[in-house]
Amino acid sequence: MDNAPCRLKNDGKWRRAVNRPKYLGRNIAAIFIGLGPVYAYVMVSHITTGGSYTIRSLFLNPLVFGTATIVWVGFLYRSICCKKWREINRRPGAWMTDILAGICLAAGLTFIWFLEQATIYRWLPRPAGNPAVMRLLVGLSRNPLLLAIWLGPVVWIGVAAFEEIQRAFTLDLLDDLASKRWQQGLILVFSSVLFGLAHLYQGPAGMVGTFVFAMGMGFYYLAEGRIWPLIIGHALYDSAQIVMGIIQMRQAGY
Repeated sequence: MDNAPCRLKNDGKWRRAVNRPKYLGRNIAAIFIGLGPVYAYVMVSHITTGGSYTIRSLFLNPLVFGTATIVWVGFLYRSICCKKWREINRRPGAWMTDILAGICLAAGLTFIWFLEQATIYRWLPRPAGNPAVMRLLVGLSRNPLLLAIWLGPVVWIGVAAFEEIQRAFTLDLLDDLASKRWQQGLILVFSSVLFGLAHLYQGPAGMVGTFVFAMGMGFYYLAEGRIWPLIIGHALYDSAQIVMGIIQMRQAGY
């Protein structure tokens, strides 16, 4: 089968080529096909359940849905956008550098989280409490095996890899079409707003907090072009949140 569009090499020169508009529809279509169902599922799920999930669904949904989404956007990245999966890392790198960068990202995100607790989470409305999160923290605090599973494949694959691959997929394809810095800025804001809207169930404070999170992670990806630090930093940050939550639960006597 003739696959002429995929004969073009999507290297650095192509990213700034004069025929960029020719591929506008292709990249936009890949983003909508890849992420449209994801955002629709998340929003409908929160609306229909009211955010009340069982512990079982909190484990299975990220692993099954997250893994399926990673495979799906990887297929679109290759079939529609004619890119090899390794090109999601836009620049060469080394594992040690990526790990150290991930640790620094996690530390920075945790610092920002503490600032948010003292500012936007006091100034803006947020849900009084999430029963599903409470059930999860109680279950994790009482069952070391569940805690190990959560801090392992659930956080690393179902949460961190799932969300950061979505982010890199979107930013990489949109940035192929950007020729100026201000266009890159709009791309970053657009993707961050989408990420914030996907957390509508967390109220205004949660949406603003996730928007800030997305801006930081997206800026790093556009600047450094590496996805592994995003995944590592996200996983470590979420793991720290869970551990702190469990400590608080135990201190409260649960």
